[in-house]
Amino acid sequence: MSDSTGITPTSDTQEGPTRSGTLFGLRRKPKNTGATALSETLEQENAWAGLDIHTPRGAVLRNNPRAARRGAYAPRFQGAPTTTRQGGILNPALLAQPSHTDAIAIGNDKLTRSMVAHDPFSAYHRKEITSPSVIILGIIGSGKSSLLKTVYVARPIIMHKRRVIVADRKDQNGEGEYGDLVRSLGSEPFKMLIGSDKGGTVLNVLDPNITAVIGQHQVLSLIRAMIERADNGQTLTKWENEALRVALSTTLRDADNNGRVPVLSDLIARCGRMDGHHEWDDLRPNAQDRMHEAGLGLRFVLNRTISEEMEGLFDGPTSAHVNLDSKLTSFDISQLPENSPAAGMVMAIAQTWALGRIRRERGWATYFCVEEGWDMISGPIGRALKAQQLLARGLGLATVTAMHHIRQVAAEADGREMLQEPQTIHLFRQEREEDVEACIANFGLDPQSADTLRNQPEGHHLLKIGTNPEIPIEHIRSTLETHLTDTDAAMIAMTRKG
Repeated sequence: MSDSTGITPTSDTQEGPTRSGTLFGLRRKPKNTGATALSETLEQENAWAGLDIHTPRGAVLRNNPRAARRGAYAPRFQGAPTTTRQGGILNPALLAQPSHTDAIAIGNDKLTRSMVAHDPFSAYHRKEITSPSVIILGIIGSGKSSLLKTVYVARPIIMHKRRVIVADRKDQNGEGEYGDLVRSLGSEPFKMLIGSDKGGTVLNVLDPNITAVIGQHQVLSLIRAMIERADNGQTLTKWENEALRVALSTTLRDADNNGRVPVLSDLIARCGRMDGHHEWDDLRPNAQDRMHEAGLGLRFVLNRTISEEMEGLFDGPTSAHVNLDSKLTSFDISQLPENSPAAGMVMAIAQTWALGRIRRERGWATYFCVEEGWDMISGPIGRALKAQQLLARGLGLATVTAMHHIRQVAAEADGREMLQEPQTIHLFRQEREEDVEACIANFGLDPQSADTLRNQPEGHHLLKIGTNPEIPIEHIRSTLETHLTDTDAAMIAMTRKG
């Protein structure tokens, strides 16, 4: 009796190979010859008779038992013409990589319907990305604020060794929208109010927490950025830069000699003074006059903006209650004038101050979240903060910036270069064609994603992580999170329910 392979077992008593072809106790049937072989060949040819190989017609089954015994028993399928783009759906591994377990759930991949999870800090430590910073772009009503509040605020604060700092910009009944949530976690928002009699929080740009971490040179860059931002972006001249450098150096030295913390008013008083600056002793009288005038110009700008227009924000020691003891820290800038440079200055000083505290409290991963944070990545303040990015990465601080569109970033090279820093990019709907094209060019998207960017419904976006292809995501929230993030009173609603 033969099996399906066409090989017949021999008797147990037969020894060794024979002329008939037995080997290892098996005897192979002799090959079909003559009329039988010719008959099988004709059968196979007739099966294909009249068929056009370029026309898909399903499968031709080789159901001849003799052919099956020779191994030709599988059906031969005729392929259909296709393209590599159409065939991509047949390989799910090309559509989305499996999510890591040490990550935060974001939503579902719209192609595979699988869950997508990502955590910039974990991805950075795995060297999948070169920066943990995040940028979120989308028009009003596209869902970017809901994503920010859910993925980068509500979910991280319940994780071990994670904390969040927010620059709370939205006014909700006289304070920022995160106020009650901060209180529910045992802290108070830091209210930034103009007016020394308002009892607001003060941030000192010369605070030892700042100078000890970023150094005098970076403090100089930060103060220069504040002056340029307050003076409508006017760049300091080389004389003004020198006058500011010497004034800052003298201020810090005098404070250290007197054993006290320097404040911005000390620096203002030093600008324009010629005494105590021995490095200017060899200047000619006309050069000294010019340096004196440059210092006076700085004093006038600082007096007008910092001491008058922004009174109570920066003109004193940092308020004693400012700390990072809570899982959620809020710098409430909701009451600052909308078009004032004060908000950008607060965000810059707050982030720099946070670096100082983080350096003394290692082991935490911290998100610094800013809505409408174009000041953080463009203009004088963006240039000053750019130099701190390497330090921020090393200390575990990631900036999460949400904006409407790229046009909010100045067209200069520095602003666009800062857009290349974030390696986690969430792109919600964009309406204007120039914004769509700018997203594709700046973030290295597939040009065919342009139509997706124009037509994404609310809550849907493209997620670009490092150099990986963008993934179409549907942001998924729980019932509580939906109630939490859909209205301006979201943060209040959560605490009243909880």
